[in-house]
Amino acid sequence: EAEQELSSVFESISDAFYTLDRDWRFVFVNPRAEQLMQRTRGELVGTSVWEAFPDAVDTVIEHQFRAAVSQGVAGEFEVYFPPLESWFVARCYPHPQGLAVYFQDISDRKRAEAAARQATAASERAQRMARLGSWEQDLASGELRLSQEADSIFGLGPGQAAPVLEMRPLQATSPDW
Repeated sequence: EAEQELSSVFESISDAFYTLDRDWRFVFVNPRAEQLMQRTRGELVGTSVWEAFPDAVDTVIEHQFRAAVSQGVAGEFEVYFPPLESWFVARCYPHPQGLAVYFQDISDRKRAEAAARQATAASERAQRMARLGSWEQDLASGELRLSQEADSIFGLGPGQAAPVLEMRPLQATSPDW
């Protein structure tokens, strides 16, 4: 009964989850793992992870899995897996019968990070070309961060402190009409 309850829990979690035995064969695959790996549990259970996904051999996936089992420590890693055209974050946990793996598709986050890097690079190029600078101030700490072009405009070299700006709270006043 406890085994059935545990199986029910793993079936219902939103993270992809599977277990491998000591011979690296799939033992359990939940529905989310089937979806992300684009394979049914019928295709996977009893098959070696290295046979099912030969492109995982000699990658961070294999290295992390084998390290977790040989060292008896959990591992966590991010990986782009070309056959599935997706980025994943995986957590692997050794257990006496093999390895348990939880993973999530983080492709959307990776695309957003890449877009942010591209936007930042484009902004920096535009500032250099126009000889404009920008700055940000952390209101909580008072730290002032200048763009590279602003550093250049202020004549600051690498490692030089940005100018200190005194920030005073705004006060609301009403006109005397």
